[in-house]
This record gives sequence, structure tokens and C-alpha cells, in this order.
Amino acid sequence: MSGFQVLEAALALPVSTWRYHWDPVQVRHLGPMAQDWWEAFRVGENDKTICCTDANGVAIVCIQALHRLLEDARQETTELRRRLDLLEQRTAP
Repeated sequence: MSGFQVLEAALALPVSTWRYHWDPVQVRHLGPMAQDWWEAFRVGENDKTICCTDANGVAIVCIQALHRLLEDARQETTELRRRLDLLEQRTAP
């Protein structure tokens, strides 16, 4: 699975709030359900838990993919600005 595929899978994950049955009523957690996580990534032991190591790994891969997208956008912007400057120079009186 490429970094961009991991990012797409993470973006598609349903996220909700929930609590463990042993938590006090006022305690809430935020995140994906383990079954959805397993379906998306197939990492960890099973579809009942999300290992923090796997969650950290997915987060880092997503950050790397987003960074690549940002760098591509920056390069495209730089090139477009360069072209615009050339056009403005050509059309300046």
C-alpha cells in the first residue's frame, strides 16, 4: 500500500466517539472503530483493537504523503509564478 493509498484509507475511515463499558458515563474517546481500522489497513493482531504502534505508523505515513502533496503544490505554484512573471514582462509597456 503506497503512502497515498494509506492517506485515502485514513480519510475514508469513519470516526466517532465512544466509551468502554467500564468507563464512567462522562468519559468519551474519539477515533475509528477497530473493525473499520482492520478493514482499511489489515495491520495489528485482529479487528478488536488498534495498536498504538500501528496508529502511529499510519499517522506518519499520512504525514509523509501530505508533505509530498504540499511539496508538489509548492513546486507547481513556483513554476506558475515564474510563467506569470514572464508573461507580465512580455506584455508590459
